[in-house]
Amino acid sequence: MKSALASFALLSVLVTACGLDELGSKPDEPGGSGGAPAGSGAAGPVGSGSGSGTGAGSTASGGGMGGAGGGGMGGAGGVGPGTGGAGGTGGTGGTGGGGPTCPTGMGGPALVLVKTTTGAFCVDSTEVTAQQYKAWLDTSPSLPKMNDEVCGWKFGGSYDPRKGGFECGSEHYQPMSNPNHPVVCIDWCDARAYCSGVGKRLCGALDGGGPIDFGTPKTADIDELSHACSGGINQWLYPYGDKPNDKACVGDPYDGMDNGEDDSADPVKSAAGCEGGFPGLYDMVGNVWEWENSCETSGSVQDQKCSTRGGSFWDDMKDLTCTAQYMDHMRGYYNKNIGFRCCADAIPAP
Repeated sequence: MKSALASFALLSVLVTACGLDELGSKPDEPGGSGGAPAGSGAAGPVGSGSGSGTGAGSTASGGGMGGAGGGGMGGAGGVGPGTGGAGGTGGTGGTGGGGPTCPTGMGGPALVLVKTTTGAFCVDSTEVTAQQYKAWLDTSPSLPKMNDEVCGWKFGGSYDPRKGGFECGSEHYQPMSNPNHPVVCIDWCDARAYCSGVGKRLCGALDGGGPIDFGTPKTADIDELSHACSGGINQWLYPYGDKPNDKACVGDPYDGMDNGEDDSADPVKSAAGCEGGFPGLYDMVGNVWEWENSCETSGSVQDQKCSTRGGSFWDDMKDLTCTAQYMDHMRGYYNKNIGFRCCADAIPAP
């Protein structure tokens, strides 16, 4: 009997010395407790563990969910003359972080995340379509007030696409029969009002979308449209790379025919080869010129010239580049080869 008691005392000392009464500090999530012993063994301790994960971002939509971290170690079974209890269950691993994302639930085309060297912004995946523009018109948006510094001249007017004048006719705005054609025959103020009305803004300077000096060359380090079109730091000449392809985007050579004055825009995304410079962006050059937040600041505001970007179905390859701009369109001008897309601020990573 004395020998058995001595052995039991020695075993208890060894258990305490080995730390089996408390194996971990604070786990991410508690592990299971040890099972009750058959004899007089102590209950198993709480499992120890830690979890970690690393977030991985995607170019189109920002950071994704991080991988699961490692689970904690289960608790030890009870110790005693009887059979030890079962070990505890390990804790659940941690969740990784994310990156910036684009807002959702806004009107118009879905937004695509465009990364810069200092952050990110978002740009419409396509030109605004006739159907999307009509949906906004159906909300009866308010016209500019007379004291609006640049668009007060539209007070008492209309945001409706023009059905006459220049090259515009009723056939160029058919939101029911041609819903996916870009909206055209609208002026700069129409484009600005639409973007603001759906919670976005006209694309502009790279550092927040503000106005760009009218005479400044539009390059990837200056403005949002050039940056998005050229693949950001890639600074491609075309959205699909540096080698010209007159069959990639909707310009005059696209269909191999000289259609002259009878030519018109194609539905957005119909030129599959005109995707880029970021995945999910279409028609960054060609189809229609796009209004931009870059205008003159002197003279009658209606007659101030504003930049349009990227060329159209009427243009040759020299105007179907990421830096191409036309600088002779007045703020109040419209035509069947001029449309627009919007930009928006990205939502920072949480």
